Amino acid sequence: MATSRDIHEVVSMLSSDKAKTREDGVKLLNTCLEGERSITFCRFLSQNTALLKLDDIPHAETWPFLVKILLQRVSLEVSGSKRPMPKQTFAKTLRVAKTLRVVIQRAEETKFPGVLFPLLSMAKTLFTHVLDILSNTPGFQSEYGTILRHLLEIREYRLQMRKRTYSSLVLLYIERAEAGFCGKNNVQHSQKEEAFRYILTLQSLLENPPGDFPDDLREEIVNGLIHIFSSVREEGKLSRKLIECVNTFLLKDGPNIGSLSLEIHNAVQQFVFRCWLTTHDKNLKEILSSYGRLQLNLTRGSSESSSLVEQLLDVVTRELDLGSSSSSASWGDSTKDDKFGTLNSYQNSLVELAAHVLYRAVVNTTRPSLSEKRARRQHIASRLVEALTEGKWLWCAAFGCLVRTYCTRINKDLLIYWFEAICTNFQRLLEDANMRRSYDGLLWTLRSLQGLCSALLLSDASMDISKSSVSSRELDRGWQLIWSSLIHGLATFSSMNVIVDSVLVLLGSIISSNHINVGILPQEVWDHQLFRHIPSEPALYFIACYFSRMGCQGNLQDDLHLRRNLLRAVCGPLSWKGRLTLNERMVQLLPAAAFSLCVGFTSSLPLPQEHLPIPSEWNVCEVVNDVVKMDDIELERKFGFFECSVEVLTRVCSNSGKISSCRVPDGVQLPLVLRDPLLNDMEIYLLSITPENSEKGPFSDILMGCALLCHFMHGSYITRKGKGSSSFFLKACQYLLESLDYA
Repeated sequence: MATSRDIHEVVSMLSSDKAKTREDGVKLLNTCLEGERSITFCRFLSQNTALLKLDDIPHAETWPFLVKILLQRVSLEVSGSKRPMPKQTFAKTLRVAKTLRVVIQRAEETKFPGVLFPLLSMAKTLFTHVLDILSNTPGFQSEYGTILRHLLEIREYRLQMRKRTYSSLVLLYIERAEAGFCGKNNVQHSQKEEAFRYILTLQSLLENPPGDFPDDLREEIVNGLIHIFSSVREEGKLSRKLIECVNTFLLKDGPNIGSLSLEIHNAVQQFVFRCWLTTHDKNLKEILSSYGRLQLNLTRGSSESSSLVEQLLDVVTRELDLGSSSSSASWGDSTKDDKFGTLNSYQNSLVELAAHVLYRAVVNTTRPSLSEKRARRQHIASRLVEALTEGKWLWCAAFGCLVRTYCTRINKDLLIYWFEAICTNFQRLLEDANMRRSYDGLLWTLRSLQGLCSALLLSDASMDISKSSVSSRELDRGWQLIWSSLIHGLATFSSMNVIVDSVLVLLGSIISSNHINVGILPQEVWDHQLFRHIPSEPALYFIACYFSRMGCQGNLQDDLHLRRNLLRAVCGPLSWKGRLTLNERMVQLLPAAAFSLCVGFTSSLPLPQEHLPIPSEWNVCEVVNDVVKMDDIELERKFGFFECSVEVLTRVCSNSGKISSCRVPDGVQLPLVLRDPLLNDMEIYLLSITPENSEKGPFSDILMGCALLCHFMHGSYITRKGKGSSSFFLKACQYLLESLDYA
């Protein structure tokens, strides 16, 4: 158990005028900071630190005082020694520096409740001390670099740093970082490691400034980075970390440096594009991809942006071709089914960059001559068509990202041009996928079609197809072809869950558009196992879309039998003793599917986007009940400014006066001979859910169960509106109240 006497003994020894006593004090302090003894020792200091008030001077039994003593010891040893520092003195002082690092870390690790920043009163002194020591004694970089990075991570500490101190630290680390690059290949390994640590700390400094960068410092940083890159000769750990440094600076202060970002690019472009095409390091490629996106955003509207787009377009097309030659599973270093269709970190970064580059290449803002602009755009658009028709999966992924991210800013004729190319070759893509047993291209084509469906069919407000050179009838004919091909090929992909899910979501969206003739589906479609067992979210979505648009399925008895079987699959799990796993989408999809089967309408229908494993930032347009919702502010933050041409602004203004009202659910009218028995079956399934079962589950499950019941009650209320309260509605209210009591 640590006591006040233990603390005072350590402080007394550290404050001694005798070097031997001070050295023994450091050893004693290290002993107190190790093992089980450190628990009570650190807790004692933290408790006393917590009792300090803002205007109190820290006393000997607190963390700030202990840190202050150690700072004095290091400064005393450094200032009192000769230059260069003798090895014995250096070793002793380095031990004190190590102890200082441990003390700072322990102070943060054992914070007492009520004190979030125990070293706040010492923060300014600490930063000044670090600068003084590193300026005079570079050998302490290992310990002091760690201390500096630790302090910079805490916002409240770095805000205490003087701007002059910060500027001096940045310039010091830039100067020291050059050491690892100025030599030839015979530079010692230890020197390179030291340079790497300097760059690591420089990155932390650039990422965590104490406010805005001073104007003069910005120029110094840019000049320093340019000078370092003039000496970069080879790919390696140093150059990779240096590119990360550049990315950090551009991300943190890029919008404020103006044309200086182009000066940085002129210095790094040779290294960037050479390494990008030759390296096998996926981490380095991802860093270079991030650099490309940053520079694209920063040079938007600049006269130099077109050359950057051309450079990136060359690299991106090569990378997409290279990546498409292997499957997504092999790129992801896994052949597991659950990894199929997912992108690893670099693939995702590449696809996002490719979408941005393709968009900038197609919608060129540098205003070249009309013929030159049209030729370039046609070439790029045709190159994309060629890749799509060949089923190159990584190209298809980039196209999907392009459509989802920039569909509202791309000429509608161009979108239709790409859509027609896919339609023309869609049947061949299906056949090739089955023949080769390779489904990557097909999967990403389906996801791209989902984006095109949102842009061309469901978002009439932003895409006026009637003014296109392609007639609406021709467009619908293309979607009819997609629909027929997928319905006939559904059984072929029964073993590929990811493919089936994508197919069902796309088919559901096509139905919701009301642009094609769906017709009555054959029985073999509904006999598929994905409709006979617990339906997935995409299956529920498809059921809800289909049966809310289609009336009777031929013979009434056969139709009743079909709907009852599907209703059993949808609602049956609710009556099981085991808990059904629910989430926010299932809570809406289950009632939507059930009521579409029973009465022919849905009240709320979310698109199950989680079953399209693509980055959430691609989903610019969220489709709910055929309405496209877009958060303009979020889009501006992520992807830059929207096009503000007169045509675009006119379209925006023409819709701005519309007032949205509460919609009555769309649907079809089913005969009573179908409605009544189906509603009765559904109510039986729901009433089998008892509060006793809910009581056994966790709180989150009880809330989800209550939400599900509320959705069913809402649907029941709409269904029986004007016919009085049903027994189901009253019992459901009782169950709901009892379940909430359990919660």
